[in-house]
Amino acid sequence: MRLQPQSRLSELIDEIEDLRDQGSASRELEIRRIKKQAEEFKVSDPAAGFSLLGMIACLENNLEEMHRCHKISLQYSNDAAVDLGNYAVSLMSCRLLEDALYYAKRAYDVSASDLARRAEALDLLVCITSVLDDAEEEFLDYLETWEDLTGESHPILESNAAEEDEQKLTCIIGALEEDICTKREEFVQLDNRLFEKAEKLIRGI
Repeated sequence: MRLQPQSRLSELIDEIEDLRDQGSASRELEIRRIKKQAEEFKVSDPAAGFSLLGMIACLENNLEEMHRCHKISLQYSNDAAVDLGNYAVSLMSCRLLEDALYYAKRAYDVSASDLARRAEALDLLVCITSVLDDAEEEFLDYLETWEDLTGESHPILESNAAEEDEQKLTCIIGALEEDICTKREEFVQLDNRLFEKAEKLIRGI
C-alpha cells in the first residue's frame, strides 16, 4: 500500500527527530536521503518540503539555511500551525529559545480550532519554558493550561520526578558510603553484592 503524502511527511519528520541523537558519521547518508525526499515534496507541497529542509539544515548546524527554508515554508502555508511548530522545534534544537518561544506561541494562537495542533503547540511551550531562563511563571501557566486541555498532567512532570528520585538515591547511597568509610569499625565487613541488592530495592527494581 502506497503511503499518503501526509503520512509520509509525518514519517520523515519522525526520522529527522531520530537523527538528532545519532552520531555525525552514521547520519550522513540518512540526511542525504531525507533531503532528496524533501526536495520531491516541494513539488506537491512546497510548505512541507521547505519545512523539512529547514529541519535538516538545523541538523547540519546551518542556521542561515534553516531560517531561510522555514520562512519560505511559512510564506507558502500562510503561517500554518504545523509549519510554525516545526520552525519552533528547529529553533529550540539550535538553542535559540527566545525565538522558539515566539513561534510556538504563534502556533498555539492560530490553532484554536484544531485541538490536536493546539496540544502540539502547547507541548512545545511547556518544553521551551522548562529550560528558558526566567520563564518559571510561564512554565507553570502552560502546565495548568495543558492539564485543562488534555485532562492529564504533562509528561515532563513525571520526568522531573524521576530525576529528583535519582538525585535523592544518589545522596542516600553517597551518605551511606561516607558513613562506612568514616566509621568503618562500627560496621561489619559486608559483601559488595549486598550493597547492589540494597540499591535495587531502593530503586524499586
